[in-house]
Order: sequence, then structure tokens, then C-alpha cells
Amino acid sequence: QMVFVAGDPGIGKTTLVTTFLKSLTTSDLKPDAALVTHGQCVDQYGVTEPYLPLLEALDRLCRGPQGSRAIELLEREAPSWLAQLPGLVAPSRYETLLRRAHGVSQLRTLRELGAAFECLAAERLLVLVLEDLHWGDPSTVSALAMLARRGERARLLIIGTFRPEEISTGNHPLRTLLGELKAHNHCVELKPSAWGAKEIATYLGTHALNGGHVHVAGTNAIVRVLEQGTGGNPLFVAAMVDNLCNSGALTVDASGWRLTAGAAHIHHPVPCGIRPLLMRLAEHLAYDERAALEAASVAGLEFSSAAVAAALDLQVDVVERRLEALAARGQFVQRSGIAPWPDGTLAARYTFLHAMHQQAWFEQVTPTNLQHYHRRMGLRKEIAWGTRAPDIAAELAVHFVDGRDLPRAVHYLRLAGAGAARRAAHNEAVQLLTLGLELIQAMPPNDMRDQEELQLQTTLGPLLMATRGYAAPEVERSYRYST
Repeated sequence: QMVFVAGDPGIGKTTLVTTFLKSLTTSDLKPDAALVTHGQCVDQYGVTEPYLPLLEALDRLCRGPQGSRAIELLEREAPSWLAQLPGLVAPSRYETLLRRAHGVSQLRTLRELGAAFECLAAERLLVLVLEDLHWGDPSTVSALAMLARRGERARLLIIGTFRPEEISTGNHPLRTLLGELKAHNHCVELKPSAWGAKEIATYLGTHALNGGHVHVAGTNAIVRVLEQGTGGNPLFVAAMVDNLCNSGALTVDASGWRLTAGAAHIHHPVPCGIRPLLMRLAEHLAYDERAALEAASVAGLEFSSAAVAAALDLQVDVVERRLEALAARGQFVQRSGIAPWPDGTLAARYTFLHAMHQQAWFEQVTPTNLQHYHRRMGLRKEIAWGTRAPDIAAELAVHFVDGRDLPRAVHYLRLAGAGAARRAAHNEAVQLLTLGLELIQAMPPNDMRDQEELQLQTTLGPLLMATRGYAAPEVERSYRYST
């Protein structure tokens, strides 16, 4: 079964999915009868790493309670996928996997994935959650298309969330896929609706300062203010309630909610995004907390405190104290684990409470700071990964492209393109290598630049033949340069 949950930011897509997953543990299923894993699509700002959310989901699965069995099945059924998760197997076995995965086509890669999921689902109910598919790479969308059309029986449930407005324009691959799947009844699409007066009143009734229940009698004026000011978007409602409480316009005690006299007639503009509300809630943050959140927004939806420390040129413990203070107050971020780096760095991992939180802070970053943050994070990660830096080539490419470190940007774009080619993700590989060739034109002529360009062209040539055909003019240009 394949289910897509579609809706605007803050409408409750993730909450709906999370509530459903929690219900699995309270159902009649045995405690170990279901395997649940998830992957997160992220906006990669032009540099696309193929299969990113699927690799994350497989990695979580292999590190979970049934990890040993998952690794065993992947090694047997999908070696090309396990080869992309080097930390899960011993070095000797990893070399064997690389040899088995060498030269595998994209079609073979997708067949392996389907077979692996079906084997896993034969033993237990398997639930795969993929968040924010509007940012999904084309290869991930192709994988979903393959899984949806396989005719074999399997206890496999795939849940994807996306924002309709993000795929409504252009030739977005998810838009095409949804049209085809719905036409053949291969999926179900759920659309959570905005809250009305009843839902807002229910929220007020359960949202007390001490977490208890309060009476909502006489709250019609408050409900109207919230409904008119937010359009019923749950996240907007929650943010506006907090905003009104912080300003003193709205108070609550055991007897219920009270709106300050005249507050119902104050104009509360409906924001075109959540940023204005979030920024009002952030007015009382200390300068160093704001700086930490801005740098964190550049690091990503989920981020390591070590990356933020590198961006701000501070010690990791200093940054963690700031982030811990925010998490303790439930403001913008929460702790989500530990983020070890290969050089022995052990730092806390945090997650923004909502993708819109990250976006709102990202909009506050000045162009100059954005460049500095990306370059510092890239340099720190390059050192931390050392000889394993090619494993995160796509991530480093993003940092150095936006950090305007052109030699490193071109170098890692080439490595990321070569990595995508090894996974048979030819379109993404062409995009990465083409961007590298565009950037290299801005570099001063020298032997190192010429050597890098030669490697880009020789890597790009076979991919262009595979995607555009032998007679394409792009192929001729690439090989003319190479010779």
C-alpha cells in the first residue's frame, strides 16, 4: 500500500503520520511485529544526491533492533545498496560488496531495492515513511514508481508527505508520478484540512500552561481572532496563541482563557508564511542564541552542534550550551541524539521542531554570513572526514559552492558526480558534473584547473552518451575537449 499525505506547511502532515505510527504500538500487533523506518528529503539547493531519503531509511533500519537481519537480507538481495552504507559492514566484506555493485545499472539497482523490501516485508509488517517528497531527488521518485507497480504481495506500507504547492509548477517528477499512480489506483492521497472553530476551541481546551485541561466557555471571541488571523493552519494557530500569551493579550488559568479588552479588534494580519510569527516569538532571544539558530539553519533541518560551532568559529561546548537552553525551553530545536564524526569528534545532534522554523531562520542569514558559514562548515567536515571525504562529496559540494571556494567546489562536484554515476543515477551525475564545468570557467587558468576540467569531461562523456545518445552535440563537445 502507498499513501501520500499532502498539505501546506504546518497543516499537520507529520503529526498525522506520527500519531498513526504510535497507534501501531497500541494495536493488537505483537511488539516486534512491525518494522518502521523513515527518511527525510531535504532541499539540496541545486546539488542533488540520489536516493538520499531511501539510504537514510535503510541505514536506520540496519541500525535498529532487527539490524542484523536487515543487513543480511541487503547483502543477499541488494548489494549495490549496502555498498552505499559503508559503516555497516566490515572492511573486508565492504570490498567484496563494491566489486559486486560495480557497473550496476539503474534498472538493476531498483530491482534490488524492490526485492530487498519484499523480503523484509515477508517476515514482518514494514512501514517506510518518506518526509517532504517535494524535495525528493528524481531517482527516489523513480524508486517509488517501481515499488508501486510491483505485483508481488508484500506487507509493505509506504507513507510519503509533500507540499502540493511545491510540485504544482514546472515538470516536477513527483507530480507526474502521482497522476499516474492515482489513475491506476496504485495509491491513496490524504489531505488534512485546516482547523475550524470547533478544532481551535478543542486545542484551547487542552492547551494549558501546566499541560492540563481548561474550560473553554466564553472563548468565541478568542476562537474568531485565531481563525481569522491564521486561516485555521494548526501551526499558525499554535504560534499565534503563544504570541498573544507572550504579549499579555491572552491569559489562561483554571477558570479558562481571557482576551484582553480590545484585543479582539486589533488587526492580526494573516502571514504569507510563518516567519513573521516565529520572528516575533524570537524577539527576546539573546544575541548568541539567535546567531546559533541562524548558523544551524544553514547546516540543515537536522544538524550537528559541531557544524554550527565551525560556522561560528566557536568551541562545540559553547554552542551546545546555547542549543540546550533553547531545547529546554522548547524553542525552535530539540535534541535528537549524538553525531559522531570520523576524526573522533562527538557532538550533540539537534533537529528543528518544524521545517518552517529552519526556513524562517535561514531567511535571516545575510549573504556574507551565508558564504562564511558554508565555507567554514565545509572545511571542518573535510578535515573530520579526511580520506573518507568522498563519502560525503555531495554535502561538501553544497558547502563549497555556496561558500564560493571554487577549487574545492569543483573537486567535490566531480566526486559527487562520479558517485552518482556508480549508483546508475545518470541524470543527477550529469547535473553535478555540468555544474562543476560551469564553475571552473570562473577559475584562473593553471595546470591544476586544466587537470580538473579534463577529469570532469572524461567522466561526463560516457554519461552523456547514456542519457542523450551517441550523436548528441554535448557528447561531441565533451570528447573534443578530452582529446
